[in-house]
Amino acid sequence: MVELFMVRINDKISPSIIHQDVLPTLSANRQDRIRKYRREEDARRSIVAEMLIRAIAMDKLKLSNDKVVFGATSYQKPYLIHDEAFHYNLSHSGEWVVCAIDSLPVGVDVEQIKPIDLDVARRFFSASEYADLMSKPEPEQLAYFYRLWTLKESYIKSVGQGLSIPLDSFTCQISETNNSARIEESGRPYYLRTSMLNEYMVSVCAEQESFARPIELQEETLIRRYLNLLNR
Repeated sequence: MVELFMVRINDKISPSIIHQDVLPTLSANRQDRIRKYRREEDARRSIVAEMLIRAIAMDKLKLSNDKVVFGATSYQKPYLIHDEAFHYNLSHSGEWVVCAIDSLPVGVDVEQIKPIDLDVARRFFSASEYADLMSKPEPEQLAYFYRLWTLKESYIKSVGQGLSIPLDSFTCQISETNNSARIEESGRPYYLRTSMLNEYMVSVCAEQESFARPIELQEETLIRRYLNLLNR
């Protein structure tokens, strides 16, 4: 079953807690990456992302933190080295960090809905997707754009071949009756779900149709659970 975890960043939490208590427990690669960020909000999202997947892996797989070791495919899709049946994907935008997990490859994307020149859709969407977008009433077009965008990104991340799959090379067909969608050209079934978090759009792509109810966490709750798992 596909599970989706969503963590809301709380900027009232002291950065010292994150950098002193959490950062040293993360992978060396993540720590090096954090030191290169110029903006604290970028560092914060990156730290929370790895903290989240580590907490999930430690809890579900009963691993100690030192056994949670990540690798990456040739397309730079991360995976957990110690359990090939544990698949995950991370995404973050603005005040949200999300993680999808499953026993099969999975992809997730979250984007903050901001004003955008919808003409960009001509470059990245298929002809039928662009036609669908333009057919929507103008007040609905922006949200529909982000729905399509996150669905397509989640599919690419699930397949795990990165930018080798152009966004306009496949068509995402969205159901008008529920939050599901399907990919036309995939050659195999992919199941997609999308939802809104206030001014954010979240989409998940998986190889099975069973989706659990999303779990929403506050950052302070995640920190507390993570530190408890480290010390168990």
